[in-house]
Amino acid sequence: TTGDSRMNASATALNIANKAETLLGAPYVYGDTGKAGYDCSGMVYALYGEFTDIKMPRSSKQMAEVGDLVDGEDLQTGDLLFFTSSGSSVISHVGLYVGDGMMIHASNNQGKIIKDPISGYYFQNNFSHARRWLD
Repeated sequence: TTGDSRMNASATALNIANKAETLLGAPYVYGDTGKAGYDCSGMVYALYGEFTDIKMPRSSKQMAEVGDLVDGEDLQTGDLLFFTSSGSSVISHVGLYVGDGMMIHASNNQGKIIKDPISGYYFQNNFSHARRWLD
């Protein structure tokens, strides 16, 4: 079930999730990794860059091809969630799963980093797949 709490998460995953929480409300800035704000992949890129040695691709499309595929029922804190645009199969968005059925992502629509339930409309209708980069 996706009801996992952060108790099961690795220390690295917890560090990433906790840091992501501090970014809530930061401005969405296309193509940015934290200078003035973040875009969706820029946020993930910055977080993983700070806490891991993983050589990350920069775009959500490239990120979506790296790491272990995870069943949507087996999400763990730190997993990356990939989304498509309506009616397309092309990856256009990435979010960070932070446990307890929630994800943090840089929302273009909202213009800032926000926390959303994965039970929400956007997630349910645009979710493509999840990947795990942490052991």
